[in-house]
Amino acid sequence: MWQAKQMAVRVAVDALQTFGAYGVMRQNLIEKLVRDALTVMHTFTPQEATKVRIGTRLAATAQPLNDARLEQWLEGSGFDHVRPSV
Repeated sequence: MWQAKQMAVRVAVDALQTFGAYGVMRQNLIEKLVRDALTVMHTFTPQEATKVRIGTRLAATAQPLNDARLEQWLEGSGFDHVRPSV
């Protein structure tokens, strides 16, 4: 989906540049196509919107990893070799 959005913007901008000053006039269809392509570029699909919602909720509930929690995690993880030496 992202590639289709990018291609729509690229084609619309190329057409705008081809027509030069006539491309930016409100009466010309190309101005509307560029505006629509840029609008679509900045809209979310339902899947992207769901990812943003999930990420926001995870970030809101995340707790900082302090030294005690890090030690507790390292104890049961088998990653003793990455324990920082003091």
